[in-house]
Amino acid sequence: MLTILKLEIVKVLRNKRFIFFTLVVPLVLYTVLYNFSGSDMDKENAVTVLAIVASIFATVGSGLNTLSSRVTREKPYITNILNITPYSPFKFITITSLVQFFLNIVIITVIIVYGFLVFGLEINSPFILMETIILFSSIFYIFLGLSLGFLLDSVTLNTIAFPLYFFVMATHITEDLFIGSIDFPGFFTAIQKVFPGIYANSAVINIFNDKNFGSDFFILTGYVAAMFVISIFIYQVNKRKAAS
Repeated sequence: MLTILKLEIVKVLRNKRFIFFTLVVPLVLYTVLYNFSGSDMDKENAVTVLAIVASIFATVGSGLNTLSSRVTREKPYITNILNITPYSPFKFITITSLVQFFLNIVIITVIIVYGFLVFGLEINSPFILMETIILFSSIFYIFLGLSLGFLLDSVTLNTIAFPLYFFVMATHITEDLFIGSIDFPGFFTAIQKVFPGIYANSAVINIFNDKNFGSDFFILTGYVAAMFVISIFIYQVNKRKAAS
């Protein structure tokens, strides 16, 4: 299993699209938004908030776009594996998810190191805990990316990938993450409550304000668990179709 994990990780790291969209673009976003953040006092808070935003931007895209595209592209190979081996849904999803989760750790680490070296980002226990919440929430998008990869063909996925990504990011960018600078209409806030991003952000804000984040984390865990069950179900359906 460790050999498979190593090979899969190396294969993804050689993907130039992965490097560009999940490492380079988030760092450019971080830099641009930081330079528009206003006074020195604003920048002091912005350097932390924008590190979180860049991590969200990168890890959501990593699962929702990069992973789903990879699964769709390799579907013929995966279908053959499903036909000729007793590969269990749990094992396949576990290995694939662990690879993507490790890559998300690398992504967030790069963002943190960049923020520290370039903008003087303060790395303390609350900040590490906030980034851990974002990392945990990324598991939901890993399972969602897997599911989309199995459900859709490459043409359909390429058509909806970026609109879906920006919609998901819109549900993630909540008012409490940018207090005083964003005022969403009530109906959109109601839509956001259907998706896990608002609960991840609420947990991050509660950590920032030294408040209890247990209820938000509990809800977020429910979303991750539900998406895991859904991804196994979709995998099994795909395996039956491949066998028929």
